[in-house]
Amino acid sequence: MRYLWRSLLVVVLAVSSCTKIYNIRDKETSPTAPSTTPAPVVADKIEFRAFGNTGGAPVTIKFTNGVDGLTVQVANSLPYVADISSTEASIFLSLEGTAIVPLLYQPSGILQVQIFTNGRLFREGSAAGFATLTATAFGTWRR
Repeated sequence: MRYLWRSLLVVVLAVSSCTKIYNIRDKETSPTAPSTTPAPVVADKIEFRAFGNTGGAPVTIKFTNGVDGLTVQVANSLPYVADISSTEASIFLSLEGTAIVPLLYQPSGILQVQIFTNGRLFREGSAAGFATLTATAFGTWRR
């Protein structure tokens, strides 16, 4: 009987003293499930600006973009600001300002045009002198 208790004690000790070893490499890492919905595209803010001193002469502003096409407006006073929003990956932008400086009131004038994308200067152009002033800025903006 003593032998039986000894055997039983050895079996109980053997079973109770087992330790399980975990190996991190053996674990399967579950891959992250791919997102089925694409991330929302944030619209870019594009601003067309014109400013300067043209002696009070009206300024013809022309700007082109892939959203609205060609827009022509006459600004009776400066500064002039127009903005659009676009979600395109690349977009061609152009801005032109033309003014005829009256020689009787002012011998020379200054005209400057700028294109801003998301608050940063993208393109810029300027003209200075007398008579007809034309300033242009254009380029293809890419994300």
